[in-house]
Amino acid sequence: MQPLGAERRSEAHAVHVALGTELPLNQGLSTYYPNLHRDWCWGEAENAASLAAVRASLPDGATPQRLLVIGAGACRLAYDLHQAWRPALTVALDFNPLFLLAAARIFAGEALELYEFPIAPKGIAEHAVLRRHQAPARPLPGLQLLLADATAPPFLPGRFDAVLTPWYIDVAGEPVSRLLARINAQLAPGGGWIHHGSLAFTDAAPEEASSLEEQLAALPAHGFQSTHVGESRQPYLGSPASRHARIESIVTIAARKVRDVPVPAPGRELPEWIHRTDLPVPALAEYRAQALSTRVYAFLLAMIDGERSIRDMARLMEQQKLMPAEDAVPAIRRFLARALQDPHRRPQL
Repeated sequence: MQPLGAERRSEAHAVHVALGTELPLNQGLSTYYPNLHRDWCWGEAENAASLAAVRASLPDGATPQRLLVIGAGACRLAYDLHQAWRPALTVALDFNPLFLLAAARIFAGEALELYEFPIAPKGIAEHAVLRRHQAPARPLPGLQLLLADATAPPFLPGRFDAVLTPWYIDVAGEPVSRLLARINAQLAPGGGWIHHGSLAFTDAAPEEASSLEEQLAALPAHGFQSTHVGESRQPYLGSPASRHARIESIVTIAARKVRDVPVPAPGRELPEWIHRTDLPVPALAEYRAQALSTRVYAFLLAMIDGERSIRDMARLMEQQKLMPAEDAVPAIRRFLARALQDPHRRPQL
């Protein structure tokens, strides 16, 4: 991270607080680290399939001159589209500095060496594989990398002909309705939004995990008209060093902006009492449930003294009015088994 110069910038924390951006809890620096190796080492088939699907979403001969890629990751798709479409400007935006710093060095012509740690190594030699990351050719002029949070995009409205969100909307950490309103604001009149990737919504609330039909039905309310819907089954993360790979059912949606819509405030939607330190924190049911779980975990661990049996511990839990003894026995057994099998993860009752 040294190229960011964060250690020399005393105002960094203050700027972060002022902007109020919050990254999704399920995202970290190495969350999609295998994708970096896929993009620039062994994933030519996967990269080519994504490029073909996105190019097919636009009419023949229709190529944007100002393209924004949100959630660009390691930037291979942004690079491939820039080389194929030759726009005047392609902005590859992501909030992960590891990916963008790697892409910057690759685009500068370096052969970047990084270790891949396969999900399911084929053998001892594949537990850590030194990979050489290199672009097929230097990118054409106009490809720009931008480290930023997509919920607070640093652009004036209407500056792009097309916005691409590859493998993004189901992991963005905010409702798709807010995301589409932001995308609408970035597009010039008649500009296009392209979604390419999954619609899994694994970590989203149930009411936000929209189906393809629901996504398409919601487009007019956010100022869009659907122009293309495609589905294909594509390989995903098929590392030659791993026994693990999967096939994904990929959705590619293209939609044209037909009108402006109200733009949400920057940042992910959080209640005022989280932003402001002088407001009381409400006693929500979620916090009460978490408090009870924490109390039970602490009580269980405190009872482990090398002498008590599971039955003894169940009776103590009943005395503390935590749960009946007959219910506590299987719960304690499950808790202890999971703690034994995975000591680095908090076991659940």
